[in-house]
Amino acid sequence: MRRRGMARAALVGVCVWALHAAMVRAGSKMVNIVEGPLEDRCCTAETLAAANSELNRVLSELTQTSRFFALFKVNMLRECPYWKDDGLCFSSDCAICECEDHEVPVAWLHEGSCSKSEDECAELEQPGRQHEALERLTQGKGLKKDVNVEVETAVNSGGWQQQQKSSAWTIQEDDSAMTYVDLRKNPERFTGYKGDSARKAWHAIYTENCFNFAKNCAKGACAPNACRAERVLFKLISGIHTSINTAVVREFVFATGSSEHDVHAMLEHPWWKFWSAPNVDMYRWRIGNFPDRIQNLYFTLALMLRALGKAHTILDPDVYPYETGDPISDLRTKSLVEQLFSLSLLAPGCEAPFDEAGVFALEEELSIDVDDRGIAGTLNLRSDSVRDLRDEFRSAFLNISSIMDCVGCETCKLWGKLQFLGIGTGLKLLFEDRVARADLNRNEVIALFNTIAKLSDSISWIHKMEHVSPHLAR
Repeated sequence: MRRRGMARAALVGVCVWALHAAMVRAGSKMVNIVEGPLEDRCCTAETLAAANSELNRVLSELTQTSRFFALFKVNMLRECPYWKDDGLCFSSDCAICECEDHEVPVAWLHEGSCSKSEDECAELEQPGRQHEALERLTQGKGLKKDVNVEVETAVNSGGWQQQQKSSAWTIQEDDSAMTYVDLRKNPERFTGYKGDSARKAWHAIYTENCFNFAKNCAKGACAPNACRAERVLFKLISGIHTSINTAVVREFVFATGSSEHDVHAMLEHPWWKFWSAPNVDMYRWRIGNFPDRIQNLYFTLALMLRALGKAHTILDPDVYPYETGDPISDLRTKSLVEQLFSLSLLAPGCEAPFDEAGVFALEEELSIDVDDRGIAGTLNLRSDSVRDLRDEFRSAFLNISSIMDCVGCETCKLWGKLQFLGIGTGLKLLFEDRVARADLNRNEVIALFNTIAKLSDSISWIHKMEHVSPHLAR
């Protein structure tokens, strides 16, 4: 029995190695999964796919090497505002590892409370002196490393909405309840979280929302009478859902304790607990067999790239402080951000990958006039109907974002909150008349870049998967 089990495990290992090798070879080959113009005034799928290779390279390097973009602040204690969640994940892979104080830049920990000069604060930021400085600060000065947090609970969507600023596109978290997490140490992946609790959140996102897209787009494609705002919101949700599914499908990770090397454990546990490999069947029935989902992923990336391009002037490294106190890391971060903004889809003067003009225009009431510069005058109209539709869209997105607090898996909740914050930041950049640097907090900037990186990486991986999957059993 043991020999058969070991042989089976070895065979699975060989198959996994062969699949990985095939995907590596597929990396340089392009498979046109989605072709032609994307709906709702986007660039073509071919344009996006061709530009994504370099985009993915820069974003991957940025998110994997930059200290600035690795540290995300999140409130993991906020309770579900819509139902009592008893679907906690008991797998160790669901848990996240929060940062210790010495892993976070001093200025980030005590923003607004440092009375020292800029030179002294900058000196404190040096990584080699960070821990010692924190120890001195916390001795005898009433600073506590552990804070008792009172979690606000909203019992219904109306109560939840009242807690938000009327003009907010993103959830406004209680800063005292938030902790820092290193995204590189807590990757988005398959954790074993499943069942009714996991399905309930996505069911609520798609069907129990007050915005009309829940009725007009509930079956996977929007009805002909759906307005553009409904289509945009539905495609955004579908696109981010597809990206999250890609992260779940692409690799299974188990790296706890010594059981990885234990023959008995190897015979008793599923193969995915010991090798990182795609689940081909799951890929097919969640992603591959649904071209519309892949198209919505493209759409979401196009929209987010347009938002990032609009923010070029306020997020340019010469303007925005990408600073953690680590001079080497900060210099590399700024260099990579410069590379990113020089890419074809983001460079000034290039055709925008998404056209946001008229998303909230009611075609039967408003005409879209385009001037000589190609700028649609609709964005300057302030009829009550347009304003009401935009407010309804924003309220719906906030409700959807808040559902991430109903997820029982910490890893899933972390990445869900980050990506919905990233999408919300993109929507704010697109649909607010003027967004200044002061209107974006650091967490929104970090979420924006990481979300675009996730979308880009998902498209890149799906291309590889589509190249090798014809050789695999469906």
